[in-house]
Amino acid sequence: MKTLIILRHADALEKTSGMSDFERPLSDEGCSQASRQGQFLRQAGICIDRVVASSALRARTTAETVVDASGAGVDIETSDELYNAPGETLLEYVRCLPDELTRLLMVAHLPGVAQLLSLLTTEHVDLDHIFSPATLAAVQLDGDSWHEFDYGVGALTLFLPPVLSPA
Repeated sequence: MKTLIILRHADALEKTSGMSDFERPLSDEGCSQASRQGQFLRQAGICIDRVVASSALRARTTAETVVDASGAGVDIETSDELYNAPGETLLEYVRCLPDELTRLLMVAHLPGVAQLLSLLTTEHVDLDHIFSPATLAAVQLDGDSWHEFDYGVGALTLFLPPVLSPA
């Protein structure tokens, strides 16, 4: 069985003059959101084999904070390919993962994360409106290969907006 944990980056500061979208840091609330989601993963006993994050500052910082709070003790891989990528691109990334991995945490951006979750669980792109910053979702595939992840084959096992995560 494979588990894909999808996390939209936490709340970020608005872009200011001289700052690129890529360089936007997390807000104080975003840091708190990411920490709470990591604490949830630890308290729920959800282990992570690998973490991949968009190379944008807000996604990297979200991943680092979640990993620290979860106690996962795994390295974070960053990928330019995940920066503002659509759901189909995120799905192709997942489908190329090595099969020895069991659980992957992917930290990326809207609308891609919502599109990915929608494609895997409903075969549509319809969840954008409920995927707030720092929302955590898990999709399981009853199979042995990441290559088997495809439209409509995943089972949604967790959907946790940051407002519902434990403090």
